[in-house]
Amino acid sequence: MTNVGAQEAQTHQSQHWVGGSKQETRCLCYAAVEQAIQRGFGGSVEQLEVAHNFMINPAGGGGRNEGVKYQTELATLISNDCVTGSEWSSVKGSITATMENILLTSWGDLPLTDRTFSAGKFIGDQVIKTIQGNGLVAIGYELHWKIIFGYYWSPENGYQLLVFDPWEGTESLVEWDVAVDGITMTYYVTG
Repeated sequence: MTNVGAQEAQTHQSQHWVGGSKQETRCLCYAAVEQAIQRGFGGSVEQLEVAHNFMINPAGGGGRNEGVKYQTELATLISNDCVTGSEWSSVKGSITATMENILLTSWGDLPLTDRTFSAGKFIGDQVIKTIQGNGLVAIGYELHWKIIFGYYWSPENGYQLLVFDPWEGTESLVEWDVAVDGITMTYYVTG
């Protein structure tokens, strides 16, 4: 990891970080991270909307058992003329208890709808460049997602990362090694 080129301590926070919300259930960390990223870039999305969109996507949750069950319930609502389509704006006021339970208890991946991003391994220099360019970095592993939205650098300690964790809805300064322990997927969001 290269230093930031200065000998004095410095902090940088992405201008697109506007804060995040606590995940609404133990499984909706991905939805809370998506929600925070969308807000940061001027968008708006509900956590259940993110889960809904994931469940109706055959490449996402829609290919899993709970996704198939969710889609079956949704098809029944549509065929009974209870909703006009599969869009969240049509569905959200009419979801069944079964559908709501699936949304609240399912885990997923980030769709990053309408965002500019690249995905791949965690690369330290790319994280710093993304933050310096006012982007956000979503990091995740099998069970949890977080957002890196800034960093602190000092000659004594090197890099520490400003991290949002939707589990408690908190922001903290985290040692580099702790923040990236176990990370298997990284999204570098730039627009």
